[in-house]
Amino acid sequence: MPDLTLIATVTIFIATYAVVAVGKIPVYRIDRAGAALLGGSLMLAIGVLTPQEAYRAIDFDTITLLLGMMIVVANLRVCGFFRLVTDWIATHVRRPLALLVAIALASGTLSAFLVNDTICLVMTPLVLELVTAVRRNPIPYLLAVATASNIGSVATITGNPQNIIIASLSQIPYGVFAGKLAPVAAIGLVITVLLIALVHRGEFFTSQRLEKVAMPTHHHGPLMAKTLIVMTVKIDWPLLVTFVGLFVVVAGLEKMVLTPEVTAAGHLRLDNSAVLAGITAVLSNIVSNVPAVLLLKPFVPNLEDVQRSWLIIAMAATFAGNFTLVGSVANLIVAQRAKARGVEIGFWAYFKVGAPLSLITIVIGLLML
Repeated sequence: MPDLTLIATVTIFIATYAVVAVGKIPVYRIDRAGAALLGGSLMLAIGVLTPQEAYRAIDFDTITLLLGMMIVVANLRVCGFFRLVTDWIATHVRRPLALLVAIALASGTLSAFLVNDTICLVMTPLVLELVTAVRRNPIPYLLAVATASNIGSVATITGNPQNIIIASLSQIPYGVFAGKLAPVAAIGLVITVLLIALVHRGEFFTSQRLEKVAMPTHHHGPLMAKTLIVMTVKIDWPLLVTFVGLFVVVAGLEKMVLTPEVTAAGHLRLDNSAVLAGITAVLSNIVSNVPAVLLLKPFVPNLEDVQRSWLIIAMAATFAGNFTLVGSVANLIVAQRAKARGVEIGFWAYFKVGAPLSLITIVIGLLML
């Protein structure tokens, strides 16, 4: 007789990850956060996990750090910091290629410290406003926001959600993490600019100068009052709920399926860096990077060099997000915010830059790590 609990566990896991990968299922009106929360609840309901085990499965260090970064970014947004950045670019940059470099550098650098998804949320409308004011084609500059934010975010622990999880699981110090991956991110940003410029040669290889424009700056009221609003309204609560649910769902799968005997098996050849990076990249494009990292978590402690393995996973999961327009949440944020303002980023327009960028940077990351 088949083990019904095992079958139910695998079914719950697959269903949860399917919704997380797709985004939401309209017929059932459930999104990523709802699916993760429901999946975690079902793991308890069928008896795979006890409430105590579910509670222990939640990595509160990750949740707390991510919440803190959201609060910091929201406050910087309220204070007008990001508008000052684009205002400086508008004032000092006079050539299209220099504008591309400035936008990529700003998006990548800010994403290295302040979580790339939130940077894309804030920077997309500001960059679109800027390039519209100087009468340039917005597509390549928006591609720079998306791809550079993904590339830059690999540099530090606080660059993206998957890095935050990896740091908590691996206990790699901030300085060690940045020392290994920041140089990879820096080279990746250079390649980002080169690829976008080559694909959109007509936009950048020109002697035309940009019009001089002044970006309006806004000043806000007392910071304390705004902070209270920020903490209650501008935090991405669904993302935090998604994390909580995924921790519990993966814990249930790990208990029932990913047993020590399974994770210790050598047939996956995960000690091979190229294989580990390839599996991570493929999983990240199938189920998204955060679920991919959680799925690989049980296997890493059995690998020969645990710290290097986690760094490879961080690199590959992040750079894989550039492969297609739907490869990362950051890409979708840029596309959705641009579409709301009448600018459509097509799948192939993105793919021409994103696919080669993803493959090249993963190879470079492997060589440097």
